[in-house]
Amino acid sequence: MVTYCIGDVFKKRAYFKKMIGDSIVNVDNDEITNVFFKKGKPYFESVGGLPFKNFTVLEFVRYRRALIDDEIMAVGTLKKLLKEYKVNKKLNCKIKRLSTIEYRTVCLIAKLNSNADFVCLNFDGLKETYFNRLKLNKLLKILKHKFNVYLATTDKKLIPKEGLVKVF
Repeated sequence: MVTYCIGDVFKKRAYFKKMIGDSIVNVDNDEITNVFFKKGKPYFESVGGLPFKNFTVLEFVRYRRALIDDEIMAVGTLKKLLKEYKVNKKLNCKIKRLSTIEYRTVCLIAKLNSNADFVCLNFDGLKETYFNRLKLNKLLKILKHKFNVYLATTDKKLIPKEGLVKVF
């Protein structure tokens, strides 16, 4: 099941941060450093680009897994998960070459554990484009069969008509 979270960006982020436990994987938008509003519309600012932009996918996943004190992910397992979650990049691809959706997916893979039941993905600031909608729908189609998914978004056009919405 996918729950689309819309509304106040700070309340959504706080809600996701409160969800803690072995069964919850929280993937925030790390590259966003500031949010400001103009005529009620949120604008997202990123200073310096993606963190770890010069890491390869393999280096990034190993680094993130080391931070959560989990077992090292085998290269074969990582390749399998990248393929399963439709990240069509090689392990030596630099993080800066990934799209926003691919980057969040790699972050998710790095944080996954065998107890995970809930996945919180923050896509606030992601613009609605044909490419983004296509990639996001493919990812959600895979994830919703394995997890309960909470997806934060500021663009209501990314939410399907039958989508379950939680307003903050």
